[in-house]
Amino acid sequence: MKKSHTIYLCVLLFTILSVPVFGNSGEGDKDPKNFNNQLTLDVQFLGIGVGYKRRVYNNLFVGIEAGAGAALNIWLSKAPNAIAGSNYTAEIYHFGIMSTYYIISNLQLELGLQQTGYLFDEQKTQKSRSIVLGTFIGGEKMQLGIRTTFGSIEGAEYHMGLPIKKRRTFSYITLLILRLHLNKW
Repeated sequence: MKKSHTIYLCVLLFTILSVPVFGNSGEGDKDPKNFNNQLTLDVQFLGIGVGYKRRVYNNLFVGIEAGAGAALNIWLSKAPNAIAGSNYTAEIYHFGIMSTYYIISNLQLELGLQQTGYLFDEQKTQKSRSIVLGTFIGGEKMQLGIRTTFGSIEGAEYHMGLPIKKRRTFSYITLLILRLHLNKW
């Protein structure tokens, strides 16, 4: 079985198996129809992010998100650090516009546009623009999720001491995102 098929199978199994664990949070759940604003904290492997969302229509929310740090990423394509000649990648920052759709009160789908800055081997930095797709499942206070990112990264290669701009496409999955709902009003 190809590596990409194995990853997609793992993502599907994670979603299915986590429903009984995180899907039932008790009687106090806030249905998406009972609040208009939401403040969240996303915790990843050595990374953190904060987001604000506002209801725009029934189960649809739109907002902003920003964060920094490293994430546990599984590259679906050749890692863009090939441009920088590096084997290590750390996210310096990310910010973006996200839309969230509540399928049911315990299951969210997320779609957004994101700008990210990466650091390679403590010397070279690159920016990317990407489309982010995410799934989160859980209760009122906490959710677990995954995100798939598709984008392009711009960096510089040096030829005879002169920088040459290069743009490459990439995709990866970010696993194990713990989302904490700080406030809903």
